[in-house]
Amino acid sequence: MKIERLLQEAGTRLKNAGIESYAMEARILLKAVLGVSEEFLLLRSQDEVDLFKLDLFERFVARRAKLEPVAYIIGFREFYGRDFEVSSYVLIPRPDSEILVEAILEDYKLHEGLQILELGVGSGCLIITLLLELKKASGVAVDISADAIEIARKNAARFNVSNIEFNKSDWFESVTQERKFDIIVANPPYIESDSLEVAQETALYEPHLALFAADKGLVAYKEIAIKARSFLSVNGSIYLEIGYDQEDAVTGLFVAEGYLLHQKYRDLGGYIRCLHFKT
Repeated sequence: MKIERLLQEAGTRLKNAGIESYAMEARILLKAVLGVSEEFLLLRSQDEVDLFKLDLFERFVARRAKLEPVAYIIGFREFYGRDFEVSSYVLIPRPDSEILVEAILEDYKLHEGLQILELGVGSGCLIITLLLELKKASGVAVDISADAIEIARKNAARFNVSNIEFNKSDWFESVTQERKFDIIVANPPYIESDSLEVAQETALYEPHLALFAADKGLVAYKEIAIKARSFLSVNGSIYLEIGYDQEDAVTGLFVAEGYLLHQKYRDLGGYIRCLHFKT
């Protein structure tokens, strides 16, 4: 079957499954199967696709029609200009999380030798990006999921990042207080356990451990607010991603523990989604 017809049929199938960006996603899936560029699809639309790749593409489309996220199907997601490996063991990196990276780089781009701790590393996209962008920085990344840590290790190797240590840990549990960090960064689970605002495909496929949290989504922030000071260097910083309606609640938790709200950052939709606290 020719590329043009293949895309048309796949687009129709995805549209019927309720996928809004059906045409674009059909192209993304086919590019992944063929290992080609967007330009190739445009210029070679009359090329025939061999049976092996046709079968693989049809399986990809069937998975997407069941609402499985594209990133899990093709095995990677772009973040800050780099393709990170992902699987259903980790959250899919999102553009809004790049705000955390941009905030830290704005504050620390000229610093060298920074010590960074990421709590809940997931795919590793945050800390690996920071270690690639900041000179001579090194880091520790922890996650309660051994499977997530394995994905993060693969991504570190993928980008030749060796100045990082990975540990299985329930937040600070396995982090030594002898090592102090200039930056602690986290995108913890912050969605209320009974929330109805989560996209269906997210609720169906992404790891609930990394999405949902008790106590109105605040339980992780309470843990970090209480314990982080023991792991921070003098004048250290904490950068957190938060839910779109959690600014006041999270700020209250940290101010109550003696932190100062240094800066807050808006996402692409105009909501406050990242907070920067200092000791």
